[in-house]
Amino acid sequence: MTYNGLCGKLNKETELGGVGMEAYCVKCKAKKEMKDPQEVTLKNGRKAVKGKCPDCGTSMFRIKRS
Repeated sequence: MTYNGLCGKLNKETELGGVGMEAYCVKCKAKKEMKDPQEVTLKNGRKAVKGKCPDCGTSMFRIKRS
């Protein structure tokens, strides 16, 4: 976990080898840990993480901070 000084809260955005990535599942309408996260690069060069919802299997997507 990394410390986000702007909000003063711990941010669960970790490296892929760590605990996992948390993202919002549109179908379940809740934040959950991604299953099988994979780092991808967008066309504009930004890094993102793709994965699946552990409960319903819907695709989840989160753009990483730069």
